[in-house]
Amino acid sequence: MGSLVSWAAVSELFEPVFALPKLKAKAPTPVSGPHTIARAEWPPAIIPDFASVANPQGYCLFCDEFGRMSIVDIRRPGNPKTPVKVMGELAGLGKKVIDFTSFGPRAYALAALNSDPADQQLHLITMNVANVAAPSVMSKLPLREYAELTAICANNDLVSIAGTSLSGENLVTLYQAPTKGRSAEPSVLSTFSVPYPVQAMDIQDRTMAILQCAAQAPISQLDAYNIANTRTPQAKEPIKLEGEFRRLSRVRGVVVIAGRPVLADGRLANACEARTIFLEPNPRVVGSLTLEPLFSVLSAAAQRDRFLILGETKQGRKVLSLVCDKTGHLTREQVVNLPAPKGSYGQHASIITKDRNMYVSSGWAGVEMLTGGKEGWTPVYTYAIPRLPASGVANWNNMVVLGGSDLKLYDISNPDKPSLVSTQALPTAVKAIVGAGSYVLCLSKEGVALRKMDRLSEVAATLKTQGIQLCYDSVAQKAFVITEQEKKSIAQRLKVYSNKLEVEKTIDLPKGVNRGVAQNGFMLCASLNDLYLYGVGDNVEQVSSRHFENLAARDFALSDENVVATFVDQRSKGFFLVLSRDQKDMHVLGSVDIPHDGTAVAVQGKRAITAGRTPEGKSVAAIIDFSAPSAPKVVATIPVVESASAVSVKDRMAIVVGRGLELLSIM
Repeated sequence: MGSLVSWAAVSELFEPVFALPKLKAKAPTPVSGPHTIARAEWPPAIIPDFASVANPQGYCLFCDEFGRMSIVDIRRPGNPKTPVKVMGELAGLGKKVIDFTSFGPRAYALAALNSDPADQQLHLITMNVANVAAPSVMSKLPLREYAELTAICANNDLVSIAGTSLSGENLVTLYQAPTKGRSAEPSVLSTFSVPYPVQAMDIQDRTMAILQCAAQAPISQLDAYNIANTRTPQAKEPIKLEGEFRRLSRVRGVVVIAGRPVLADGRLANACEARTIFLEPNPRVVGSLTLEPLFSVLSAAAQRDRFLILGETKQGRKVLSLVCDKTGHLTREQVVNLPAPKGSYGQHASIITKDRNMYVSSGWAGVEMLTGGKEGWTPVYTYAIPRLPASGVANWNNMVVLGGSDLKLYDISNPDKPSLVSTQALPTAVKAIVGAGSYVLCLSKEGVALRKMDRLSEVAATLKTQGIQLCYDSVAQKAFVITEQEKKSIAQRLKVYSNKLEVEKTIDLPKGVNRGVAQNGFMLCASLNDLYLYGVGDNVEQVSSRHFENLAARDFALSDENVVATFVDQRSKGFFLVLSRDQKDMHVLGSVDIPHDGTAVAVQGKRAITAGRTPEGKSVAAIIDFSAPSAPKVVATIPVVESASAVSVKDRMAIVVGRGLELLSIM
């Protein structure tokens, strides 16, 4: 022991001589010029019509009917180190997705590439989801023998699809799916027919279970096939069922089906029922359980020794957690009440599991995550699907508020990592928001509401009025609510106090004026082809105006010396114009083409930032230097958050909002 201590002492004594020099971490190279500082994206508007889990990571895959897929990390939403995040997106799967599944690094979709019912062009789409940040389509395999598709499932290197053939047969096709490589498409192993239309399928342990339901009568059937030899599947004895059973879940050799049974008088029961089926050695029904209060089963899933049934009740959607013992006897473990959605559910619903997590997707209502523990299943997080991008933005100090279907407050004190502080639900979406110091004014169909930025849940003042647009003069501390009438437009001038809003004056405006901005006693407003500048102090007067014969105004702003505005021509080509504000005809001093449709513009000194959509549908921002008003020039074009719809400027930083928040350096 003494020698060890000696060597430790010697080691410490000679460390400065013999130790290798410590390398200093290389400081990141500072970025100069206009660039993105940070982006906080909202979930994409991809409705989870279909859901699956990407193993082994456990990311959720959501796919909508319109051929778009997103990969989302919702594994540990309460952990700051693993926030909910959209990992990747993929579009172009087809005009209509019929069913969707995944296994391992592959995802599969049944899709129609054409919207014409007479020529749907049905395909099996194979996707590579190994790189979650950049999922890709590997192949699109035509399914020419099918007139209609109903179901798909996958396990390891096997994919099975089902549907109706051109001759009216109910077909099942088994494919060998490539698990390696980038471009190989699935190859057919076998095709066989079944008596009724297929509702659901499952492949495990070289046994395939196929649940069918007749179209015209309450008759169902479960078929089991031994697929040890995938080219010649061997059918086992089928199980005929009286009733409409359309949902299936499975753990190895145990299958639980759910639906509505037939009563003794031949009618379908109001209450749903689950039945346990053992597949080995021969398929047989071994148990059943009434699923009250469910009157409709939407989806089913299995999690170890539990079976989860999602269904409708008179009190909303619920999940029934069932436990199956060794004899097949089912016991109701828990009835989980799901939070009621703010809007409609949508046409599709699904339930998927991964480890201790359960994910229940319900269309526009979003995805409810539940975690299982000793106390049962508990809702822990709702993944919301925003219907609308932000319609406006307001900022004060380090606070930024985005307005749309709700209000979201961000803290940008650390611009590299903007953080969402709070979200305030609203009875109706806001049409426009503007900052009024540390307050925010929100215009909706009910009128104008004044809220404190750091306490969005509290309404400080309201004013019932009709309006389509709102602007605020921070110097005069007055707001203007613009409304279109039959023969003219008007602007209500409001005095803004910390606890009340007062109408001071109603200003008549030319017919068609529907938006405006205000600054230092002036209001710049626009109709489709005209710009108007008004003095809106004690005496209201029109200072200047300008008509544009072949251009439509998109957005505009006031600088100290100029008017700047974005326009589009009849082909939606965008332009940025610099105009004089001290001449009666608002003379055009200079213009430059911009790479988008000019949805929004903001100005800081002699620089402007514009945002909009390119002809290819991408959202971009353009930074424009107009220090020489006669020769404005685009100095940078930067991709920005999807559906960019509004822009604000704070010091040398631009705030771009759409389906999320983006911070840009404009210098």
